[in-house]
Amino acid sequence: MLIKHKERLAELGGGDGATHRELEARVMRLEQSIETMSLEIERNGEAQRYLTKVLAKHLPSAAQAEMPK
Repeated sequence: MLIKHKERLAELGGGDGATHRELEARVMRLEQSIETMSLEIERNGEAQRYLTKVLAKHLPSAAQAEMPK
């Protein structure tokens, strides 16, 4: 992604070195943020799968206990 960004800047005429460094730092922060969000989403999915598994184990026995005899 960073390479594509650099190529695009070169096509547009670039800018000074400070601008390139600032943009590179910004792109790196965006990439880190996206990586962090994707990890959190995966953790949420794992927690949901675990909770569903636990509830599925306990729900049938709870439903049987509540059934009129």
